[in-house]
Formats: sequence, structure tokens, C-alpha cells
Amino acid sequence: MAKKTIQSSAVEEFKGYIKVTDGFYLKPVESHASSYDVYQLKKSDSPRHPNGKMDDMAYGCTLPIALQLIANKCAGQEAEDIIELMESIKSYEQKFLEDVTRIVKENR
Repeated sequence: MAKKTIQSSAVEEFKGYIKVTDGFYLKPVESHASSYDVYQLKKSDSPRHPNGKMDDMAYGCTLPIALQLIANKCAGQEAEDIIELMESIKSYEQKFLEDVTRIVKENR
């Protein structure tokens, strides 16, 4: 008997993940309300992960630390020297902080 495979949509597959920026997501820790796990969505050619695979970066981080990890990862992909790296990290951290602040104010 052939095994049935059911392909889920990306929306169903990644339900519960919070998109921070292209390719980076947070997921609240169920057992600890103020902690987040950090993930990077990577492309996958595997039939098991047709929508990509969430690669874990860190577990149980506070929101500021989680955003800082993502900022560091994004900045590291773009920088060619230490000065560019530091400026890029600062820019990403500021952007994330502004986005979170805006979202909180909009939902009061």
C-alpha cells in the first residue's frame, strides 16, 4: 500500500510563527510567556519540506535578545568589514524596535 503524502500550504505549515523580516521568524515558547525561539527559513528541495525548512537559531530568548540575534545574522550577511557590520547591526536593531513600537501603539 502506497503511503499518502499530504502537502500543506506554507500558511498551515508555519502557523504559530511570527515573521520578523524576510526569512526570520519567532515562535513564542508555550511554557514561558515572555520567551521566544528564533528560526531562519531556509530553502529546501526535500519533498518533506516543500515550503522551506525552519532552521532553529536559538531557544528561550527574551524579545530584545531574539531581535538582536536576527539583526546580527542579517547584518553579517551584508557587511564586508567591521565598521559596516556594526552600522548594519545598529540599523537593523533600530528598524525592528520601530516596527515593534508601531505595532504596540496600533493595537492599544
